[in-house]
Amino acid sequence: AVVSTQSTGDEVARSMSTSVHHTLHRLYISNSQHDSTAFHAWDTYALFGFTGWPNLSPTSQDQEFRNSLITILRDFANNRTEGWGVYPNTTLFLGNGEVEMRNPTPQETQCNGLKELELLQYGWQN
Repeated sequence: AVVSTQSTGDEVARSMSTSVHHTLHRLYISNSQHDSTAFHAWDTYALFGFTGWPNLSPTSQDQEFRNSLITILRDFANNRTEGWGVYPNTTLFLGNGEVEMRNPTPQETQCNGLKELELLQYGWQN
């Protein structure tokens, strides 16, 4: 279901990127909690200092992710996007220990498959 949500978001972003009134920069976060392969809202917990989750002990890798995320968002909020390509040509990828520009977009193959099957026209429930 996450891929389908990702794909729908891609379609919206691609449409917006054709507007002369918008410049799109895309951040794709694939980082996950140190002992988990997936954690929805992990970026939110990281952004606010890992508070509100019982028995959570962030690792140094989790703290590095938090620091990278804060730097990226602060730079974006202050219009410091040099080196951050314009979408759809590039996507800034923040993963476990890596920050890099990527093209094609993450999960592009899966998204194209869903589009070919005409499944993006339906609502998805996660």
